[in-house]
Amino acid sequence: MQKESISRKNFVKSVTAVAVTAASLGILNYTKYPNTENYSSSASGMESDVSVTLVMDGDVIKDVQVDVSGETQGIGAAIGEEVRQQILDAQSAEIDGVAGASITSEAVRQATRNALKLAGVETPEAAQTEAGEPAEAVEAASEAVSEAAAETAEETAAEAAAGAVTEATAGDTYTASAKGMESDVSVTLTIADGKIADAVVDVSGETQGIGAAIGDQVREQILTAQSAEIDGVAGASITSDAVRAATADALAQAGLGGAAEAAAAATEAATEPVTEAAAGDTYTASAKGMESDVS
Repeated sequence: MQKESISRKNFVKSVTAVAVTAASLGILNYTKYPNTENYSSSASGMESDVSVTLVMDGDVIKDVQVDVSGETQGIGAAIGEEVRQQILDAQSAEIDGVAGASITSEAVRQATRNALKLAGVETPEAAQTEAGEPAEAVEAASEAVSEAAAETAEETAAEAAAGAVTEATAGDTYTASAKGMESDVSVTLTIADGKIADAVVDVSGETQGIGAAIGDQVREQILTAQSAEIDGVAGASITSDAVRAATADALAQAGLGGAAEAAAAATEAATEPVTEAAAGDTYTASAKGMESDVS
């Protein structure tokens, strides 16, 4: 008798477990709602087919099961219970959905519309969908496009940036140099459609912290002026003049009008500060220092 009693307990536990499992899968909806019928449909979501099962009593939605388990974890896959309740409250497919999971939400709407149609419930929104231009469908399609575009935005931006660089630097290059304060200053111009598309200025051999520091500044001046006639940088006049001369020479190589004369003028100007500094009479004087005469 004891053995038979244990067996019955196990049997009861087994039946209970099956019942719980069946209930969770919706198999017992007929028991909970004896006069109802189930209608299931699916629609394509973000990463999977989203399915909706409606338990219908005539045209009343008594229960809903939503399977979004194949959607993006933590996003679309997390909205099942929320949209289920929305369908029950709305008693239709026209639910708000969940912000941030617009594609999955629209798949739930579409699957619900299809299930209602199978149940013979012709809703206004379903008729509009068949007509081809419901405002909701247009809005959902727009959101879907935006969401899909967002996923590739970074890649698209990178490609666009690469294309912009290629376009900006397209053309022939011309390099020239001129004597600066301590080194030869070189300028390389990229000429496209008769304009200076880019400029590379090498003043690395000039005085550190003075002439060697003006490269970026004079480059921007060349691009802005579109010529060798730049302001230069105060305190680095000899290096600035060398940049002008090299730029004018590179423009002359490119065959741009008036560049040859500008090159000659800039070259002459580059030598003037040194000449002027060295020209003239000299005068010497001395005074008694700590240990010697300072002259």
